[in-house]
Amino acid sequence: MEKALPAYNSSWRHILFGFEGRCNRRDYCFKYCLPLILFIVAVITYKINAPRPEVPIHETPIGKVVLLFLQLLTTWMFIAVGKKRCQDMEKSPGFLVYSVVPIFNIYCLCVLAFKSGTPGPNKYGLPYGKTSTE
Repeated sequence: MEKALPAYNSSWRHILFGFEGRCNRRDYCFKYCLPLILFIVAVITYKINAPRPEVPIHETPIGKVVLLFLQLLTTWMFIAVGKKRCQDMEKSPGFLVYSVVPIFNIYCLCVLAFKSGTPGPNKYGLPYGKTSTE
């Protein structure tokens, strides 16, 4: 008996924090930018409200904690979204390892952002807009 393929889940929580299923190009591009915006807004907000604005954020104890938390959170989001995007194209999620290599990371970003995914169901689930394999 075949295992039922999971339907496409476009919820924010699933796309940004889950590791199963697929992610189409639109969701990838839109939700890939969200962690970057979150990080930038948090740093600017901290800098504006800092008790001593002349001290760089990474030199204050609370700034170190805030930056570490934000870096861990955004890294988790990048990996989750990237893994699902690789699965949409039936690539190994190991493809994301190349995104840390200088110059090759530009190629990886272009492939993930512009290459279309598998048009029908694949071993990771159904494509966007499909609710069954029929």
